[in-house]
Amino acid sequence: MRGAAALPLRSRFGRIVTIACLGVVLTAAACGSDETPAPAATPAQVAATPTPTPIPTPAPTPAATPTPSAMPASAPAQPIEDLVVTEATTVRDIMAFLSEPEIACMRESIGESVFGAIVDIPLAQIPEDTGGFPLDCLTPESAVGITVAFMSADAGGLSTETRTCVASVITDNPAALGIGPPPADADVADLLGTTIRMSLCFTDEEAAAFAGGEADALPPPSVLRCMEEQLGGMDALLSAFSNLASPAPDAAAALGLLAAAQACGFDVAPPAGGAGQ
Repeated sequence: MRGAAALPLRSRFGRIVTIACLGVVLTAAACGSDETPAPAATPAQVAATPTPTPIPTPAPTPAATPTPSAMPASAPAQPIEDLVVTEATTVRDIMAFLSEPEIACMRESIGESVFGAIVDIPLAQIPEDTGGFPLDCLTPESAVGITVAFMSADAGGLSTETRTCVASVITDNPAALGIGPPPADADVADLLGTTIRMSLCFTDEEAAAFAGGEADALPPPSVLRCMEEQLGGMDALLSAFSNLASPAPDAAAALGLLAAAQACGFDVAPPAGGAGQ
């Protein structure tokens, strides 16, 4: 596989710029002119004017029929932001939201034999040894759109407003969800910031459904918004969380974040039994 980036079917599952298809209209018109008959000769002794030899008009050269490789690539049949993923969604279903060059790249990336074997299989049933979905073949808009669609499926459905917000955040930092080259360790703060900004796109109910009961999930979006106000703005909130992720977190900053969470009604103390919230 040619540098294909795998997209797992759950945790790594907008704006789209639709590709315009330009049509070329070729027209040809044959031109001709009518000869005006010369006036009748008078009896006067006037030398006859020789009749000019007509110059043939060259026939127009027929326009060459464009070959498939030379024709403009067709736009996706449907805009990527309308993609809805279900358990029955297949690769062929997703192809309706991709352009011809993207589809051709997918075929080449995973091979015709593998492509033919999986194109009509539900995504959840595609064997892992096929290498996953080749994100490298997609435009940034398509990659983000497909990622948001899978996130929506994981959450049991996201509102249009939430999907648009999430797509915008991912577009600003696609590496946060595995789109493009993996980030270096120095980018952890940026990834954490992207995760928090993306979480703020969700409603509390959507965030809970997407987290699926994970113990290390962020506080609910409503709590994060409250904490943002408590700490004095988004930059302060992101800085406080980044401090916790640093190798040597500052104790005072950590206590400030804890105090803000408690002031917003988020109990960070582990319940009886030792499991964290």
